[in-house]
Amino acid sequence: MTEVDARGTGESETAAPAGPMIEVDRLRVSYGTETALQDVSFSVERRASCAVIGPSGCGKTTLLYALAGLLKPDEGRIRIDGAPLEAIRPATGLILQEYGLLPWKTVRDNIAFPLRSRGLDRHRRRERTDAILGDLGIGDQSDKFPGELSGGQRQRVAIGRALALEPDLLLMDEASSALDAMTRERIQNLVLGIFRKRPVTLLLVTHSIEEAVLLGGSILVMAQGRIRSRVDNPCFGLPDARDAQAFHDLCRIIRRELHETA
Repeated sequence: MTEVDARGTGESETAAPAGPMIEVDRLRVSYGTETALQDVSFSVERRASCAVIGPSGCGKTTLLYALAGLLKPDEGRIRIDGAPLEAIRPATGLILQEYGLLPWKTVRDNIAFPLRSRGLDRHRRRERTDAILGDLGIGDQSDKFPGELSGGQRQRVAIGRALALEPDLLLMDEASSALDAMTRERIQNLVLGIFRKRPVTLLLVTHSIEEAVLLGGSILVMAQGRIRSRVDNPCFGLPDARDAQAFHDLCRIIRRELHETA
């Protein structure tokens, strides 16, 4: 069993409650006779950022779905915000690789959809949706449908919908993998901005070494359904991190970890 304590540098003006946001203990998840996760244990502190990286099929997306309450473990325990995770949790935001937008709804209505389902009145829905559209820089796209947007714009809408309910935990699955290089950098910068501005714990799954080093205060390296190592990220949150020598040095360390676990 590998015990991991993943910490980040998120700050807030108010003191966070004691204890980790995420606690996973001896988790096992299987699909029929195939084991996807085995003996997985780690924790993530409140308002920290953690990246999970590994090769395709290593179990990282299964882990994310289990944390979201979409998969029930065969064995082990998950606690979120101090409570056992038994089902989908209202205060957890999930951003999927394929965005998950409703194609028949406009940008505004996609973002407002979870607010409507929670019973917020029209004025409050409009107020919160307008604020999110402004924060994400897509106010001028509010009346368009997902099919009329670029990949980067669709990703912003997906992020906006996840933020609409003001989650305390944000889970992201390969959030920028389908985007071109420049759009990917803009989305990564946007995610960093959200993390700094909002009191949220962030856990993201990625296959990109550079993205893991940019967005993860700690980085969990997975292979064959297990967490093989944890790497603390001393350059997380540095201004112009992509240009820092420490960033490139850590990318080499993560690359070596991945090769050693292959």
